[in-house]
Amino acid sequence: MLDKSRNVFFAHIPKTGSTSIEVAHGFEIGTCPYRHKRELDIEDEDRAAIRHRFTIARNTYERLVSTYIHLVRSMAQKGVTRYRPFESYLEAVEAFHLGASFFWSGALAYHSEEELNVKPALFDVRHIQKISWWLCDIEDQYTILRFENLSEDYIRRVGIKTGVQQIPHVNVTPSELVQSLNVTLNSDHQRKIESIFGDEIETYGFLFPD
Repeated sequence: MLDKSRNVFFAHIPKTGSTSIEVAHGFEIGTCPYRHKRELDIEDEDRAAIRHRFTIARNTYERLVSTYIHLVRSMAQKGVTRYRPFESYLEAVEAFHLGASFFWSGALAYHSEEELNVKPALFDVRHIQKISWWLCDIEDQYTILRFENLSEDYIRRVGIKTGVQQIPHVNVTPSELVQSLNVTLNSDHQRKIESIFGDEIETYGFLFPD
């Protein structure tokens, strides 16, 4: 998000409450330009005027669960009602980070070739990128807020610079969907996630949920 009126840039990392920040800055949902630094570098000529950069970091374990639920919800909206379990999703995430050129087959949440045909609209690899990818490895130039305490953290660390003093709670995943999927992280999930995102988990001190 590039907010020229406040000279700030916000790197939108999916499933971290980022849409709430954009709405707080006056953008309608889905209309915010320049959602991450790569877009800013490529498209915006005024980037030198930016005085503040910030983003949101969310516990990696919980963020991956949230992206999986987001995928299932997206599938349902396109009429795909059958899906594979969270374990298969993690297999796809692992395959992607290992550099597989075609990591969809047999790994994502689909049950037939017909359903595989809708994969481009349903699985956005940006959702499973590491924080360092979103920030182009310049985390030290960003104020990094924590999802778990987002509103208070924003007001205390960023709001004093932008003048924004209230963060709405928008684009929330329906609780019924979360409950119906009932994804419970276990030790196998933990090992898999840490094998992929171990550096991120260590850097930000994320803890495995109780």
